[in-house]
Amino acid sequence: MKGLALARGYYEDIVRPMLKAEFAEVLPGIAAGLVGEGSECFGYDDLYSQDHDFGPDCCLWLTDEVAARYGEALRQAYAALPSTYKGFNREHASRQAAGRRGVMSVEQFYRNALNGIAQPSSLMDWFKIPQEALAVATNGEVWEDAAGQFSARRNLLREGYPEEVRRKKLATRLAKMAQSGQYNYPRALRRGDSGSAYLAAAEFINHALGALFLLNERYMPFYKWRFRAAVDLPLLQPVVKAVLAMTAGKDMGPEGEAKRLLIEEVCRDIGRAAALRYQVQMADDFLIPLAESLADGVTDASLRQLPLMFDLA
Repeated sequence: MKGLALARGYYEDIVRPMLKAEFAEVLPGIAAGLVGEGSECFGYDDLYSQDHDFGPDCCLWLTDEVAARYGEALRQAYAALPSTYKGFNREHASRQAAGRRGVMSVEQFYRNALNGIAQPSSLMDWFKIPQEALAVATNGEVWEDAAGQFSARRNLLREGYPEEVRRKKLATRLAKMAQSGQYNYPRALRRGDSGSAYLAAAEFINHALGALFLLNERYMPFYKWRFRAAVDLPLLQPVVKAVLAMTAGKDMGPEGEAKRLLIEEVCRDIGRAAALRYQVQMADDFLIPLAESLADGVTDASLRQLPLMFDLA
């Protein structure tokens, strides 16, 4: 059984009846669902996911008023619920899983998910939030939210980065693609430095994926699920396949040269897509001038002053 289906069944059969019986008067101030860290929240879980931090569980997000008056009582009531459901045990095997599920305030969830920024209120706030944090804050499912507080923030985040922020982040990804793939990778090949070539290729792949997610207006998840999520991107699928192909083969000899040519192909296709989106000239396939053009088009003063290569992922 998939984790989202297990969690929803647990909520409907076990958690919600308890809430109706013991906390009916504040039920409208309790949102319920499963959102956050964990492969099941992305829908990517499989049999291998069930060996840690997996089981019948869900999230209850409280308005500030309900959290202040009933938070502790709700936490105790939730902890007392049956820990087994449909053959699965609600146990957390790792310290990292603590606090992901159960009872928390809306404010607490978003502050934890978004690196301390409960709700971005400026372009710089948006810039400081990494893609993978936003992916975590906007995945999964919300089943009930009568007050609408949790969903209002969720819907805002799901609209994507403001365009100025996206443009600055894309400029940085393009510049780093050029640095790692078009400049340092071939130099490592000429030196016969297989270690540097391997790391340069890995850097390039990561930044190329980052650019692809930005161009698709999607948030790139934690590294383990980046390629899994990339196959669902609606735009530039041939480029996704080319980037995936770069993960195979050696970084020396004929295979290294083939990878170098593939890097140039990926840079050309991503560069053309970026140039078309922002209506800027792409003089050639080397991405630094294009990255500079994108950065020069940013109008917000706080973002313009940041170095071309600077981002928080």
